Amino acid sequence: RYREVNEIAPVILGLPKPSHRLLRPSDIYFLASHLSASCRQSWKCIYNGYRDGHSWSVFHTALLHQGSTLILLRDTDGYVFGGFSSRSWTYVPDFYGTNDCWLCELRPRLRVHPASGINNNFQYLNHDKKQLPNGMGFGGQFDYFGLWIASDFKNGHSKANPFSTTYSSPRLSKHEEFQIDHVEVWQVKPPDASNDDLCERGLSPDHAKQSVLDKHPELVEFLEMAGRKLHSKEIREPALVWEGDE
Repeated sequence: RYREVNEIAPVILGLPKPSHRLLRPSDIYFLASHLSASCRQSWKCIYNGYRDGHSWSVFHTALLHQGSTLILLRDTDGYVFGGFSSRSWTYVPDFYGTNDCWLCELRPRLRVHPASGINNNFQYLNHDKKQLPNGMGFGGQFDYFGLWIASDFKNGHSKANPFSTTYSSPRLSKHEEFQIDHVEVWQVKPPDASNDDLCERGLSPDHAKQSVLDKHPELVEFLEMAGRKLHSKEIREPALVWEGDE
């Protein structure tokens, strides 16, 4: 079904200088057409290497807990490619995400590679772990990612023989191993307080509702031993009962 252009094009925020950005107007329409309506409201550039500095520390910090994001990079051969992550990025020792994730090529080819359903290795982020790959990746498996940005923020790879399993994607870069020239990240949907996002941050669904004393019972015990009366222990938000719950 034909969709009006205004239904596809998001509002663009934090736009870098034209000479410093990878995302072109034509790219916006093309990529947005592969996203749900909730990811086409507004896009905000939350990291741009020229603007914010070519640094792994700045890059991965900008990624954390930002909701759904679009990561684009250009290698030193001039190829532009990237991936869409449906879930907030967070440090976990394994792959996670949903089958809404995809990989894309923007230059010299223009393609989107959706999840194949073969496995659930959608997205991965780790840092400062000796026994695990340190960097950011989409698809494939450890040391054989469909798209990989190493934590030195200089090197990456896109391995496919002939296709990466998770996204049925070919090699995105000109060469399997590539050097990074420029990276930018777009937030396409802000994070929410869903159970999924909380779990990805290592929290239970009820954690956000807890007080500081609930989260740190050892602190309660210490203060009580010191003779401090904790009035807040008796104060709790009342349980809400909706009609029909009784």
